[in-house]
Amino acid sequence: MNAFLFMLKKAIRPTVAVTVGLTCFAVLFMIASFKSAYGDDKLYAACFDSLDEGEEGYNAARYNSEKLSAEDKEILDKADRYISTHSNGSVPPILPNEMVDEIFETLFGDSETAGSSQYQAVYGLISKQLYSQTFSRELIKERTEGYSRNIRRGVTDEYSLKIAELMMDDYEKVLEKEENHRERYDTRYANNFIGFISSEPISYIGIFLLLFSSFSAELQSGRYKAFKLTKTGAVGYSSYRIIIGILQAAVFFSVYFFALYTAVILSSGTKISSMPMQYLSGFELSHLPINFGGFVLRIYFMKLSFTLMLSAAVMLLSMVSRRIIPSAIVCLIPLAAPAALSRIDISLNENLRQMMTCDIIGMNNDIGAINIGGSPIDVAAVFFIAVIMIAVCSAAAALILSGRRGFDA
Repeated sequence: MNAFLFMLKKAIRPTVAVTVGLTCFAVLFMIASFKSAYGDDKLYAACFDSLDEGEEGYNAARYNSEKLSAEDKEILDKADRYISTHSNGSVPPILPNEMVDEIFETLFGDSETAGSSQYQAVYGLISKQLYSQTFSRELIKERTEGYSRNIRRGVTDEYSLKIAELMMDDYEKVLEKEENHRERYDTRYANNFIGFISSEPISYIGIFLLLFSSFSAELQSGRYKAFKLTKTGAVGYSSYRIIIGILQAAVFFSVYFFALYTAVILSSGTKISSMPMQYLSGFELSHLPINFGGFVLRIYFMKLSFTLMLSAAVMLLSMVSRRIIPSAIVCLIPLAAPAALSRIDISLNENLRQMMTCDIIGMNNDIGAINIGGSPIDVAAVFFIAVIMIAVCSAAAALILSGRRGFDA
């Protein structure tokens, strides 16, 4: 136990450094990407707060966008007509002060930075944002009518019938939840968070920095031979190292993930946690009867389990590689593989691709079930079990190999 505590204390400093550094970078990067997508936050919030709830808000945003666009065109056409009728063929005429004031007020509103073209773009973004909240129930009802027809017709495909029954049950729960949520939600930060966390490479970088040399440094220096002579032994040392490595990965990812989520809460308010997840952009037809807070926990455990699997694989490869530089190169393979597989167009079963790349959007959107033995099973559940099994097997392989490395290192 003394050896374990000593190794644990030694791991605290690099864990804190990597966690704080990468977490701060990720939060700033996510906020920067948010700003580039939505522009002036105060202007957006002012426009959003001026709208009514639900469908009325969607229609108002669309109407305001079209209306302001028409006003822009009208005042600019008026200025063009004045210039054309007062031009002497050489020097362009000077617009009257009252017309300049009118153009300035139309184009820039009450300040010099908020122009109607900006308003038009903002209302356009708002109408897109409110689409999921406005039409999710309608889209789900259309989907359930299709499943209901399949059930009534008694389709011969038993699996399709099971899917239809499953989706009908889930959608009834979703519709019941949505009926109790008439509030209009500003989902900008929530959408940005889901998009960011689904494709970010920063967590992989953190795992690499923490663990790529977990065993290779001792093997290369020859210190590993001495561990078999101690009371702990080579296998005991390796087990401590693996446990600490998994703890490092879990702490790093948990702090990293919930720091990003905290940025969402601070920006959108705590009420965003109770929002139906179907209000997120692209999730209108999700059959999961959970709110945004529940969805965040769901993807946290999915990503955490995937992170732990990668951690165990990296430590195993560090044991196999023996030297630090080859270890650094080899350990990049499992970390880069998910991003590569998501971008390379190869023939793979879609569910398999989603699990191999930790595609949280694909696994939690629309149907989100996989055919196992003729029954629809939640893809996320299969994914979770699979990655935990791989993590356990990788850790076990590292322990078995450590017994041999204790003699031949």
